[in-house]
Amino acid sequence: MQKMNLFTFKKIIYQGKFYKELKTTADDLSSDLYVVGGCLRDFIIGHPENIRDIDFASDQALKLARKFSKKIAAPFILLDEEEETGRVVIKSGKNKELSMDFSQIRGKTIFQDIYKRDFTINAMAIAFNDFFLDDELKLIDPLEGIRDIGNRSIKTVSDDSFTDDPLRMLRAFRFATTLNFTISLHTFELINLYKEKIIEVSGERIEAELFKMFDSDHSYRYLRQMDEAGLLEVIIPEIKKTVLWVHKFSVYKNLEKIISEEYKNIFPHCFDKVSDYIKGPYRKAMLKFALLLYGQSNSAENICRRLKMSNYKIDTIAKLIKFYPDFLKISYNKISVLKFFRKTGDDGIGILLISLAEGLMSEEKLRNILKIYLDEIKSMWENPRLISGDDLSGIFGLIPGPDFKKILQQIEEKQLEGIIKTRDEALRHIEENYVRCEAYKMHEH
Repeated sequence: MQKMNLFTFKKIIYQGKFYKELKTTADDLSSDLYVVGGCLRDFIIGHPENIRDIDFASDQALKLARKFSKKIAAPFILLDEEEETGRVVIKSGKNKELSMDFSQIRGKTIFQDIYKRDFTINAMAIAFNDFFLDDELKLIDPLEGIRDIGNRSIKTVSDDSFTDDPLRMLRAFRFATTLNFTISLHTFELINLYKEKIIEVSGERIEAELFKMFDSDHSYRYLRQMDEAGLLEVIIPEIKKTVLWVHKFSVYKNLEKIISEEYKNIFPHCFDKVSDYIKGPYRKAMLKFALLLYGQSNSAENICRRLKMSNYKIDTIAKLIKFYPDFLKISYNKISVLKFFRKTGDDGIGILLISLAEGLMSEEKLRNILKIYLDEIKSMWENPRLISGDDLSGIFGLIPGPDFKKILQQIEEKQLEGIIKTRDEALRHIEENYVRCEAYKMHEH
């Protein structure tokens, strides 16, 4: 048992009056209650700002969570009935939420529970009652997780960790990535030994861990290690280790640098708009995943569906892969830039960033293309169209069909070139180039 002065940790655990209500509820049930898991780890590491949820272990987890949620009138969410885990969500400020996750103690005591956890850095606990005794909290740490935190090391609790839950192999790389820790040699050897068992894990759970890992700015090193352990190829067997695969790692490394910080220096005139794109939901992860699947256009969608990705992620990754070769067709001509972004939307920015990482486009050309898109094309799109399809049928009596799209796109192109500036000019152009032409054709017949 190790003693630590964790007084400031109370400020994180205490959320208004709710900590008192939780203690009262636990006392009413004569329930053993402990603070465990990631919130303890993040506090000890020195990242209390990362704590968005608090994990509790109890001998009456669901009963306690349900009663506590009713007492404070907060939502209760059943996470897993078989594993007896539930969540209470508390509003902790304007647009802020605190999640309290309650899990059943595995075994008869908290010590038995600790020995069933994944990694030593997550295998610590503090008795909740200790928060009400004095300022000095006692850290329950039989596996010396605090030592491994100090050594920045990911170590399994036991050699059975990965057979108990094979997803832990992927979590090892995810924790190493997000915490910038090192996976211990023995843990790495266990991953290599049990890697085939990852296929027993559902696609949803694998996808969640991969995206957390890829969303980090430091995933390259750990992706290489995952590949060396053979785990990546088991997850995505379609990937073949060729010269192209080695090249992809080099591009991946460059891309990660670009989308983490370097873009601010590359695009000084529009880094805020590029930043808005890069920091969009799952954007970094989708760019990296698309890069890994590039060249797998026939199987990319199947891979994404096997991992149970959302339609949004599947569509975005498919678009990044499908239209990647099209960046080669872009010239400094505004119309070629317009035609490219018509197909890609904002994801054309991602395609161009990947092309820069691959060394197939210069920074100067990319800056010029983005200047045209962000300053002119996107600005034009964000304003009302000069002409709509309703105008073509309502004003000119044209019959809706494939030509509508061609006419509207030509007006858009003339507008971008500065040839057409107003609605009246657009109407006149249609009158002279389409309506009179159609009337002439009818007269000829």
